Amino acid sequence: MNAIKPVSHRRFSRIQSGLLAGCLLTSLTAVVEAQGATGNGRFYLGASVSADFQDLRYDKSVYREENYPRGPGFDDSGASDKTGYGTGLLAGYRWPLPGQGFYLSGELDVAYHGGVLRGALAGTGQRQGDVWPENWSLDRNYSYGLTVRLGRAPGPGGVGLHLLAGVRGVDTDFTITEIGCPDLFACPPDPLVSSTVERDQTLTAWTIGAGLERPLGANVAVQLEARYTDCLRKSWNRLWNEGEVIIPSALDGDEVNLALRLIRYF
Repeated sequence: MNAIKPVSHRRFSRIQSGLLAGCLLTSLTAVVEAQGATGNGRFYLGASVSADFQDLRYDKSVYREENYPRGPGFDDSGASDKTGYGTGLLAGYRWPLPGQGFYLSGELDVAYHGGVLRGALAGTGQRQGDVWPENWSLDRNYSYGLTVRLGRAPGPGGVGLHLLAGVRGVDTDFTITEIGCPDLFACPPDPLVSSTVERDQTLTAWTIGAGLERPLGANVAVQLEARYTDCLRKSWNRLWNEGEVIIPSALDGDEVNLALRLIRYF
C-alpha cells in the first residue's frame, strides 16, 4: 500500500473559515437589500424530523519517527455507511423580495442525531510501527447550522419551492480499539495489548438542497426538504510511545438527508 500524505490543518482551517465567512456575508448582504426593498418580514419557529443516509471514510497511517513524513510507513483505510435519524429545532426570519411571492430567509437550527457508524481496519501487522487491527466508531451527537433559502411562497392552496445552502458544525465522538505489541522486537512471545482511544471533535460541513412548502393555515406550513451535506476532511496526528511512532489519521464523509419540517409564522 502507498502511504497517505498527512493533510495540513492550516489549509483546511482556511477553507472552513472561508466557507463560513462567505455564507455569512452573502446572507447579511442579501438580507439588508431585501429589507430595504420591502421592509415586511416574518419571524418563524419550527421543528423537524429527518432520515439521514451517511457515508464515512477513515484513513490511517503509521510512521516511525525517523521516517516521518516521507516514509516508508504503513497505511490502511476503511469505510462505513449507515441510515440514521435526526430531530431538531429551528428559528428564522423570512424577507419578501421584489416580485410575485419571492423571498429570502436566514435560519439557525440545532439537531440531535441517532445512529452510530462502525467499521474495522484489518491492519498491516501487530508490531510497533505497523497499522494494528482495530475497530472504530463515529457517534454524531448533535449539529448546528446557518442556512439561507431562496424561494417562492405558496399561494392559497398551492405549493411553494425553495433552494437552500448553508454551513454546519457536527459534534462527534470518534473511538478506536486497537490490538498490537508495544515493543518493536519482543512480539512474540510477549502478549499483545489492547488500547482504546477516544476523540471528541467537531466536523465542519457545507449543505445544499431544495424543498417544497405547503400551507396548513394562515400561519402554519409543512415543508419537505432534501439535502446533501459534505463534511470537510478532518485530519490529525497522534503520537505514540513518546513520539517514537507518529499516526496521521483522517475522516471524510457525506450525507443525504430527507427532512419533514413543521413551521409556525408570526
